[in-house]
Parts: sequence; structure tokens; C-alpha cells
Amino acid sequence: FSVDLICNADIEKAVAKISENTNVIQPCYEYANKVTATLSKSNGKALCYSRIVGFSGITTKIKITMTLQKKTLFWWSKAEEWTTTVSSYQATLSKTVAVDSGEHRVKVEAIVYSGSKSESITVYSSTYKF
Repeated sequence: FSVDLICNADIEKAVAKISENTNVIQPCYEYANKVTATLSKSNGKALCYSRIVGFSGITTKIKITMTLQKKTLFWWSKAEEWTTTVSSYQATLSKTVAVDSGEHRVKVEAIVYSGSKSESITVYSSTYKF
């Protein structure tokens, strides 16, 4: 089951998708087509991964700030943070780190540019217990 929603006049730039496998709604962005934040376990360590895919010919630069967060009591605190900037329409950031036991998640903050225009996007991974 897949549904495409037209969010503005430019169909290629803004499409909301409902994924058949994950039942996740992908929000519409001006300069980004796909935004991913994942957290998994690899050899006992946390594998933090983010990927931003924009539009070829539209997206010109992407800045990613990826934060590994740990739940402490009722809020999320920063455990590790990384940043990268890429002059392209797509960018990835991947880090593997040792973590303390407990509940963690990845927060991805992206600034996606089209020339001098930009949009800010924030997404979170699912939580993972180590």
C-alpha cells in the first residue's frame, strides 16, 4: 500500500509517502527527499547512522549534526555528537562507539540548502537498549 500526497506545485520536491513495510509517514520537505536516523548494535557497540538525500539539481549542500542521546530519568542527555558538511545533494554520517548500558537514541539535525535558501530538519531514531 502506497499513497503519494502532493504538498505543493512541485511534485518532485514534496511528496509524503506511507511505507508498506514500516507504516511510517515521511513528511514533506522543501529540499530533502529522504531523511534517515538509525541506531543499531554492532559487535557490542552502538552504530549511529544518518543519511540525507536531497534532489539532484536542487539541493546544493547538507550539514548534519548527529547526536547519540542517553535517557536519564525522564529526559535525554547528550552522550556523543558529530557534525559533517557536504557540498552535494546527499550526505551520510556513520559512527560506531562504545556506550553505557541503558536506553539510547540518535537525534539528527540537518540543514539542507538550495543555494542561499535552507531548511532545518530534525528526526530521531527508534530507541535501543544496550
